[in-house]
Amino acid sequence: MNTRNYAGAGTIRSMTHAAPVTDRFPLEDVDKCVQCGLCLPYCPTYRETGDENESPRGRIALLRAMIRNELPLTPRLESHLDRCLSCRNCETACPAQVPYGRLIDDGRAFIAAKRREPRGRRVLRRWTVDGILARPNRLLWVGHLLRGYQRSGLQTIVRGSGLLRPLGLATIEAQLPIVPILKHYAIAYPVNGETRGDVALFLGCIARIVDQPTIDAAIRILNKLGYRVRIPRGQNCCGAIHQHAGDVQGARRLMAQNLNAFPSSGDMPVISLASGCGAMLLEYGQHVSTRDATEFAMRVHDFGAFIEDRHAAPFENALTHLGKIAVHEPCSLRNVMQTAKKTYNLLNRLSATEVSIISNQSTCCGAAGTYFLTQPQLSEVFRDDTLRTIHESGCDTLVTSNIGCALHLAAGIASRHLDVEVVHPAILIDRALRLDS
Repeated sequence: MNTRNYAGAGTIRSMTHAAPVTDRFPLEDVDKCVQCGLCLPYCPTYRETGDENESPRGRIALLRAMIRNELPLTPRLESHLDRCLSCRNCETACPAQVPYGRLIDDGRAFIAAKRREPRGRRVLRRWTVDGILARPNRLLWVGHLLRGYQRSGLQTIVRGSGLLRPLGLATIEAQLPIVPILKHYAIAYPVNGETRGDVALFLGCIARIVDQPTIDAAIRILNKLGYRVRIPRGQNCCGAIHQHAGDVQGARRLMAQNLNAFPSSGDMPVISLASGCGAMLLEYGQHVSTRDATEFAMRVHDFGAFIEDRHAAPFENALTHLGKIAVHEPCSLRNVMQTAKKTYNLLNRLSATEVSIISNQSTCCGAAGTYFLTQPQLSEVFRDDTLRTIHESGCDTLVTSNIGCALHLAAGIASRHLDVEVVHPAILIDRALRLDS
């Protein structure tokens, strides 16, 4: 790709007066890309637009030119990078093993350091991402307020008023599930019987207010398998939202809090219920150059993979009477944690009926962290594709291991009046065990 013909560059002007920042950007990783194009069929944005600038190799070329001061930072250049889903499908096809996910994060951090964020957006981010998501106690209070909003009838009135759309809140409000009665979790949940060992459970941020039923189900299942479940105090948001937005300092701050919260010695498994969080936790050692970060990352397990690897036998045929099940593969589980097939295998072993997979290597549901908010049009296109596959599968239940994907898909299913329930694997297994008891 010839970046000097890039349509978004406008008039190319010399930037030699600007101090290069290449010492903070891994150009050696950029240069690993040989522009072979094998990644193109795997990139959702390229498949949708056919635009080379919307492909992995196109974005890498833009990053290289931007870092070397060969292209000015324009809104259009930035938009091509922003429209990347960070799904990392391209990494699975790359023969040169280019660490594309790390490159796009570093590119966004580079841009964030150079541009002045608009005051309104800066204040909003401080109040939401920094002021709420990164503060568990405040997040729980927001959860109580949302529950009151739903139960009081105010939600129906507000939705009917049409006020949400001009305020930019319609999309996120539509994805709110019914908020359950919220509770604070104990520091440990002991086993009623022989103890096999201890596991530490990572709660995340959003999940602890909208997905407490999954947390409860996971605790019951792990207890049944003989594990004492520990929930370390002081754990926080995993930092993925900050990292993918280019807020390196914010992400490192949250990583440090989580590393301090979880036991730093021994081999106690750390169980993640949301693959978006698990993918971030798994790469702590790449972001923080300490022995604790590396050892912590080695102990991270996705819940479904942990059960499938070690303890699927007690649940054989438990899902016999739960209808037709389809499994959605979150990009973070498939491409980063690389355990999507384990969840499918687990559910297939536990069910007497066929379990199908509704995604493949070149799709993304469009949730992608905050992508559904920042790129709503493309996000809707990707979700529509996934919903079409769900509908064609004829499933009664859709299983997904990431809370962001679950909320995004459930909102789409509700808007199209499809009779499909979206649940986490833990919910399905726990429900089956209760039916059999």
